Amino acid sequence: MTDVLDHCCFSPCYNFSMIKMEDKVVALVLTTFIFLYSFFFFAKKINLTTADLGRHIKNGQITLATKQIISTNFYSYTEPENKTINHHWASGIIFAKVHGWVGFTGLSIFYAFINAIPIVLFFLIAKEETSIKKATIVSILTIPLIVSRTEIRPEGFSYLFLGILFFALYKFRKKQLKFRFVLPLILGLQLLWVNLHIFFIFGLFLIGIFWLDGLLNQKDSEYVRRISIIIFLSTLICLINPYGFKGLIEPFMIFREYGYMIVENQSVLFMQRRFPEFLYVHYEVMLLLVPVFIVLFVKEKSFKERIIFVIPAITFAVLGFKMIRIIPLFGFFAIPFFARIPRLPDKNEQTAYLFSIGLGLLGIFTKNFYYSPFDTQTGMGVLPNNNNSAEFFKENSLKGPIFNNYDIGGYLIYHLYPEQKVFVDNRPEAYGVDFLKNTYIKIQENEETWKQWDKTYNFQTIYFYRHDATPWAQPFLIERIKDTSWSPIYVDDYTIILVKNNDENSAIIEKFRISEKVFKY
Repeated sequence: MTDVLDHCCFSPCYNFSMIKMEDKVVALVLTTFIFLYSFFFFAKKINLTTADLGRHIKNGQITLATKQIISTNFYSYTEPENKTINHHWASGIIFAKVHGWVGFTGLSIFYAFINAIPIVLFFLIAKEETSIKKATIVSILTIPLIVSRTEIRPEGFSYLFLGILFFALYKFRKKQLKFRFVLPLILGLQLLWVNLHIFFIFGLFLIGIFWLDGLLNQKDSEYVRRISIIIFLSTLICLINPYGFKGLIEPFMIFREYGYMIVENQSVLFMQRRFPEFLYVHYEVMLLLVPVFIVLFVKEKSFKERIIFVIPAITFAVLGFKMIRIIPLFGFFAIPFFARIPRLPDKNEQTAYLFSIGLGLLGIFTKNFYYSPFDTQTGMGVLPNNNNSAEFFKENSLKGPIFNNYDIGGYLIYHLYPEQKVFVDNRPEAYGVDFLKNTYIKIQENEETWKQWDKTYNFQTIYFYRHDATPWAQPFLIERIKDTSWSPIYVDDYTIILVKNNDENSAIIEKFRISEKVFKY
């Protein structure tokens, strides 16, 4: 009888514990999968010839060596005195340190790691708000939006801090984190963030949303008071940057006229008209779903309760349409926003769950598929032979002044500064509008302008990224190849180098001259 009673009393408890354990194992496996899936999307080999990364590393190296923050355009010989607000100066220090310790390969791993973390944090929030199945479905379907920008940039720190900040505020809202922990965490994040990347302003925006949520939903005046303290002190601490109030308001200057089109600041419609290969169908579909879900939330009378998800999703959806660099931010908030799917029949939810996992697994085991993190650039470190042209330049002691294109400026700064300065680099804010429009661009569009500035600067070398897609770059290169005043001496998959035909360059021309017949145009 005792055995029977023991069995009756404890068997159900044992089964319940086993179910809980199984749930935890499933959650751990899926969380790990989401992390690794995201990690490999960001694990891309670096095309240093067009990336900003080389300049960021050089910024960090110089700041560490001189204890001074670069706030002038001193990499350039054309407008060296121009003042700039280097709002990402601390990112350069981190990139320089990581690169110094573990090289470009380690930098690739580091960047993929810090970008995968916020995806997991938003996944965990969605899981807590709904279920592991819905969180998994939405995360896998959404991740390709987040990874639309994988180049190593300071904005990776913004993704990380966005995830940590929102996760901490969410846990504080649910009374799972204490104020004495949350306050120093958020203040520390904002202090770092304002010196790492211009998106720090979105941290203040999110805190403001939680303050609004406190007014509307929390029947707790102490909670509202504490959120008020957090937003007030967070705003004050953002003044602790090298530029003070100017640094705080710099995010609002992002739409100013630069004199040069910046791809990442263009709208979705512009990109689709200008570059048909840029596909934003996925984003547009999810954008159209946002008002559908809002209607559902209103119908369920849960809109007000979900404003911490709804307002960021709407905001970043609209901003992403206006400026493609914001699309990943929409992707992060799309995870908890869309995870609040109205209740589905169990069979349908299970089908969608298995389908999403199957989609992710298919991506893992295939290549060049939209949901696959693997393509021709997957890997760590720099692309093969990416640094060869810079080594050629240095080994053969080529001379400046260099006339270079916008794309390759950061590469030349990394490899050749301080021995050589650049004509221009990929920081439009560091150059005057008139210079970019009426000097840099017109030099390539107009032969007389080219001759005029060649006479002024006495260019000795032309150093270009070969695949510059601007309307003026390729015609300019063709003219220079045809021009008997210049000789092409180096070309690879990334770059082309020409030197002026003069006595000083005669030996190098005789040794390396490339026949015009080699080029097809």
